[in-house]
Amino acid sequence: MKINTKNKISYAFGIAMLVIGILLNHFGIGTNGFMEFSSLGNFLVYVGFISLLITSVRVISKKERKVDERMMAAALQAGRITILAIIITAFVIMIADGISPINIPYSTFMSYAVCFVVLANLVAYRLLLKYKY
Repeated sequence: MKINTKNKISYAFGIAMLVIGILLNHFGIGTNGFMEFSSLGNFLVYVGFISLLITSVRVISKKERKVDERMMAAALQAGRITILAIIITAFVIMIADGISPINIPYSTFMSYAVCFVVLANLVAYRLLLKYKY
């Protein structure tokens, strides 16, 4: 896919999320406290705004990225390490929850889990690039 086409699709996605979010807010749909936001419309507005921001930064920075086999191998291995970390962490959480119930709202727990996955992948990738590849 060409870069211009990819940018157009990204901008269209961001604008669509903004418009849908504003419409949901206007009509009051999804206002029961979804995922720590006051409404589903606000969540979609945030997603659209972040999408537009990321696409704009990508368009402004015209730096060529070179990816070689070493980086691809490190990324593949980091993905494997991340999956293993998720399985081990899930096992530890199940044992800890069996001993003493965890009283965290599901949305907060999932946001922490997503942050853990991203952080684990980043750390594994950086360490693999530095020490193995």
